[in-house]
Amino acid sequence: MSTSIAKRLTAAVSAGILAATIPTTQSNAAGTVEDLGVAMYTPNVRLATSDVLADGTPLAYVFSDGRPVSFNVVDIRSGALVDSINLDPYTVASSIVVADDDTVYFSVRSPNDGSLWRYTPQTKQLQKVFTGLVDEEMLRTLIIHNETIYGSTYPDAKVYSYNTITGQVRDYGSVVTDGDYAWGLALVDGKLWVGTGAEPHLKTVDVATGEIGELPLPPGAVNSDFVNTVVRRGDLVFVRYSPATADSYAAYDLATGQWCCAGALGTASPSGWTRGTLGNTFFYGLGSNVYAYDYVTRQRASIGFESSALAGKLSGTTSMDVLVPGTPEEALIVGVRDDGSLWRYNLATQTGDVVASAIKGSPVTVHSIGNGPDGNVYFGAYLSAGVMARVNRKTGRVEQMSGPSQADKVIEHRGQIVVGTYPNAGFYSGDLSQPWGWGTNPKHLFTLGRAEPHEQDRPLTMVSAGKLVAAGTIPNYGELGGSLVLFDPVTGAFEAHRNIVRDQSITALAYSDGIAFGGTSIHGGLSSTPTASEAELFGWDMRSNSFIHLGVPVPGATIIHALAFDPTGRLWGMTDTGVLFEYDVAKRKVLRTLETGIPGTNVWGRLSELYYRQQDAYMYGSAGGKLFRFRPSGGEPRVEVLVTGEARQSGMDRDGNLYFANETNVFRYHP
Repeated sequence: MSTSIAKRLTAAVSAGILAATIPTTQSNAAGTVEDLGVAMYTPNVRLATSDVLADGTPLAYVFSDGRPVSFNVVDIRSGALVDSINLDPYTVASSIVVADDDTVYFSVRSPNDGSLWRYTPQTKQLQKVFTGLVDEEMLRTLIIHNETIYGSTYPDAKVYSYNTITGQVRDYGSVVTDGDYAWGLALVDGKLWVGTGAEPHLKTVDVATGEIGELPLPPGAVNSDFVNTVVRRGDLVFVRYSPATADSYAAYDLATGQWCCAGALGTASPSGWTRGTLGNTFFYGLGSNVYAYDYVTRQRASIGFESSALAGKLSGTTSMDVLVPGTPEEALIVGVRDDGSLWRYNLATQTGDVVASAIKGSPVTVHSIGNGPDGNVYFGAYLSAGVMARVNRKTGRVEQMSGPSQADKVIEHRGQIVVGTYPNAGFYSGDLSQPWGWGTNPKHLFTLGRAEPHEQDRPLTMVSAGKLVAAGTIPNYGELGGSLVLFDPVTGAFEAHRNIVRDQSITALAYSDGIAFGGTSIHGGLSSTPTASEAELFGWDMRSNSFIHLGVPVPGATIIHALAFDPTGRLWGMTDTGVLFEYDVAKRKVLRTLETGIPGTNVWGRLSELYYRQQDAYMYGSAGGKLFRFRPSGGEPRVEVLVTGEARQSGMDRDGNLYFANETNVFRYHP
């Protein structure tokens, strides 16, 4: 694209009119599919708890998310696997509690069917107690008091009770009208304290009368999104809220009726705290250390963790419990880490060790696809214990390696690999000529974060744009207005331009001759309400650092989820309505559209790609689980569907080999 074209793009001329629609035929083109196997396979522990049975046996109940999620019972003394149950078709654990009689109750999700389960460790019997409990999709948080379980839900932000003896269920209804999540939950003097989101509230529900009230939020939570933890300790009720900052927890003094004790646990937000107490003390992680807090004297102290063999071992801990398997001298703090291992710290002797468990990992959900500077295709995982994968284009071998919890986007830029991560919209870059080691190579560049000033969460799209990388993001929960982020992956210097298309997220990017072209979604973060009605196309002049308004390419479309150039310099895009459009960037005009019959399946246009393959002069793409192709020139295009149902992501390596992935496996497609 010439400079004169860029100038014409910035001129104030009217947008082009849609050309006549071209019909599409769906044919099963000749081709073969080769299954390369599971992309990533690992333990992925994000929820666990511990308990001591009546006979003194200390057990950890550990979920490993994946396809399917597994429920594992581990003997804390040895790490031996006592029981393991795959909970197909569920993939994510939600919440867990243990009753006084050692019965375990838990919920799992994805698919979200509001199910509650019961496990009896003495007999190893598992039973689904409810499906669709109180007509909700997700049971968010569970707590238990005597024989009664209390729970919070999504998407109607309800609370409920379930008497485990009589089986009686009481639906207290929605606690808010301006949010989807009832999350943090505690029982305080006959009332449930309920934290909500994505509009934060601290509600109360009288468990006897059902009356709903509201408490004032602590000052630091006024601009938060979720009140996601509520825990009573003596006369103090601790709450934690997000997005996480140095001031994202507070304590409420029941004796005075005031928020108090600022900085009581330290100058940063605790990474986690024990579910139980030892006398008047609970324990919590802060940075790389573990501290004790006496809620009567309101004093904190180090427990010696940093001087033990466990120094530096707190990272990755997802759950902490304090257990007394015998005498008080045997009191332990037990931590469960995301890789399934456990650590044990004896409070009396101030010694500890790490125990490897026999938890078997599950196939991790494939979340993203992209290219590296080595010419190979890379895959990111969904909410993992920290893995990625790549396919060796010469051998077809899938290689697993360390990675972030979730890689939302992977691209090549000037010999570097660049990765965007969730949550908090983090960015990393790496040099593949050096040994791979996530965190050092690729190294962390910067994080936008859910909090002010950026309020961004998901880097959905990225493109190499001259000397810089351009990224498009989805904002935080409940927020509208994504950002165009421009950054140098060598220095980490960046600038973020929010709301360049008002109240819309940036969901697709392509680059040509000094201009980054973007497509939007009218949707923002989860639990947000759109204000716009149609997705827009825009340009960003990288030389003048200025916005170029291009307008609505497909009337009625709410998402533009893929953009790519063909060899002639024409820009092709795809919308949630299943319409492909060809755009002349010089004339600022849509030339024609193709009705594919392949609509988008989510509000951000995830799981869709578009790219040109030089070897056969076809544009290939994927959307709605289908791999398709069309020839962009040489007559009337016809869209051919090549694979149906399995192609959640697709891509192409440097040699023109085509790949797609379903939820767990990688496939190579041979045209």
